[in-house]
Amino acid sequence: MKILATAPFLPWPPIDGGRIVAYHHVRGLAGRGLDVTMIYAARRAEDTGNAAHLEPFGTVRVVPARARSAVGAAAAALARGGSLRVERHRVPGLQEAVVATLEEESGAPFDVVLLDSMFTAYLVPAVRAAAPRARIVLFEHNVESQVFRRLVTTTRSPGWRLLSAWETPRVEAAERRAAEAVDRVLTLSREDADTLRALAPAANVSVLGPGVATSAGEAIAPPPEPRRALFLGSYHWPPNRDAVRWLLREIWPRVRRRLPDARLVLAGNDPSGEMRALADPAAGVEARGFVEDVAATTREAAVCLAPLRFGGGIRLKVLEALANERPVVGTTPGLEGLELTPGEHVTLADDAEGLAGAMAELLQDPERAARQARAGRAHVEETCSWDAVARRMEATFLELIEERRPDER
Repeated sequence: MKILATAPFLPWPPIDGGRIVAYHHVRGLAGRGLDVTMIYAARRAEDTGNAAHLEPFGTVRVVPARARSAVGAAAAALARGGSLRVERHRVPGLQEAVVATLEEESGAPFDVVLLDSMFTAYLVPAVRAAAPRARIVLFEHNVESQVFRRLVTTTRSPGWRLLSAWETPRVEAAERRAAEAVDRVLTLSREDADTLRALAPAANVSVLGPGVATSAGEAIAPPPEPRRALFLGSYHWPPNRDAVRWLLREIWPRVRRRLPDARLVLAGNDPSGEMRALADPAAGVEARGFVEDVAATTREAAVCLAPLRFGGGIRLKVLEALANERPVVGTTPGLEGLELTPGEHVTLADDAEGLAGAMAELLQDPERAARQARAGRAHVEETCSWDAVARRMEATFLELIEERRPDER
């Protein structure tokens, strides 16, 4: 089976949820013996060199993404009557590279074109024209319009509220067109699948499910510091920035009143340095920024946190915490779509007082924390390995190929 995979970013290094997922998708498909060609947008100077890390999985091509100003993207969005966020992800030259690759391989055509996120959906008409036999699969990391809809009701910023209110219907329209234009949409959760089916009734949507690196059989030591909490995430994503501000403003002070020696570590990709400015040793808050070894950082913590107030898709940091046998405290949006049982696999609370109380109780009770962590780890190892995800993706591709009309075979 020949697969062409493309994304509006290069998935190396896998430093945030989007890159982690895209990386493991192509890695898993190649590991199952599929012939994979990858075409990615190079948004950073180092991306051209980083592409070499993907060469073990197949042919890799990168397309330089020219920087676009916010004003230029806004003007283009207005001219098209579309979304600013969608326009910001459009990469001049990516379509040409995809079409050229499809045409070069016309003698041995691609079976499936895998589009990563709705931000590559503008490629669909060109792909249809260049490779009419290929099945087009759109992988959605989250339902973007839902993220904006929730941001409108959650953010304190008037500017963000106005922008989100303006963007939401435009992102929704783009998402509907994208979902209905492809042969199959894959989501990470049943919740996202249901949301997309309601938004785009003509779309063919199925649940792929989340993945995480597991270490079955490994004995994981208890945390070295029993009073350390961790928030790990990529801070270019607005829901994570909002969660940290809420955590520091309303939740963490309550924890410290109960446990004056408690420590909070903020870790993850922080390109703007915005989170580093929130470090406060007097309040027990440390900001590390990007960490090379996510597993090691996670295992240093006694409790991992997911206090998101809005968002969509799957919180990979929750799965990573559970895979590394650490208990998780989170909100309904923070744990959404993971099919975890509150009280058994995770602890759930949706207000500042409840979250603070749950964190303090787990930090004070290592035995209870360990029981929850073991249950969460067992659940993740059984249902969320990347090998299982690759098997489900390959099965979906085979199903779509079998559905071809006789004149397409």
